[in-house]
Amino acid sequence: SDLLTLPVRELLLRWMRRQIPAQTVHDLGPSLCDGEALLALLRSVAPEVATVAKGESGEKAKVRPVTLVADWGSRCSAPFPITKEDLKEGREEVVTRFVAGVFLARP
Repeated sequence: SDLLTLPVRELLLRWMRRQIPAQTVHDLGPSLCDGEALLALLRSVAPEVATVAKGESGEKAKVRPVTLVADWGSRCSAPFPITKEDLKEGREEVVTRFVAGVFLARP
């Protein structure tokens, strides 16, 4: 299929699935609420974020993926921040902007 004719959300979903094949991603809203897939995406396209994540110990290592995505996502998608509440509530329009920002900054 021609990528130029795909809707933006479909293009972003395809890109995410290629970056994190071990994760199941059905949409850019409810399926990402736990933060696991977005954290895997950040680790895939922004290894310096993953290095920080893997290097932490103690209380920092127990932080929920939603918190990590909100904290570290700004390093990868500065103009399109995301909050823990956006993720927990599955705000698809905010998640889509965030993923698009990561896509543009870290293709």
